[in-house]
Amino acid sequence: VLYQQIRTARPRQRLKNFAVFAPITFAGLLLEPKNFELAVRAFVVFCALSSATYFMNDIVDADKDKLHPIKKNRPIPSGKLSKKLAVIASILLVTIGLFYAYKQVGSYFTAICMLYLVMQICYSFYFRHIIILDSLIVAAGFIIRVFAGGVASYSSVSSWLLLTTIGLSLLLAFGKRRSEKTILAQHQVSQDQAETRATLRHYPD
Repeated sequence: VLYQQIRTARPRQRLKNFAVFAPITFAGLLLEPKNFELAVRAFVVFCALSSATYFMNDIVDADKDKLHPIKKNRPIPSGKLSKKLAVIASILLVTIGLFYAYKQVGSYFTAICMLYLVMQICYSFYFRHIIILDSLIVAAGFIIRVFAGGVASYSSVSSWLLLTTIGLSLLLAFGKRRSEKTILAQHQVSQDQAETRATLRHYPD
């Protein structure tokens, strides 16, 4: 069960959370012990919160993922991890993450983390079904990480860094949709599989 929980938490996706180090890196504060320590704490918090959102997404998408040629092998849709345990894990990660954020980083950083969670919840239940907006929300996740890293480590976020982050995040978000569409086209054997993410039908080939 622990292995299935780790799989659902998507450890490899935690690379995205290194975005919190961008502000101190470009502000020349990466080697300052206090700033670096605060950025590390922010990284830990976002690892917990992002993993919690993966549990939530997989719970919401379980039925549709069963129709997907690849996602059907994930722990929840495959039945290797129960939804009940996934809910408990998600709640624990959110609780621990926010508590740690408030105690070890600060209230402003915690507020940004809560905004991130609200955005992810709205994405899971609503925005993911709206073309373009679904990708914009994914991109916004990277931007929030950068801002959160700046707030946590007392580093300024320059306009250059902000514009670069927006550009790269949009590229990654729309690239992800393109990749999903390609995978479905290669593996699709029935019309049902096309419904695993309805918005993909509206993206160009």
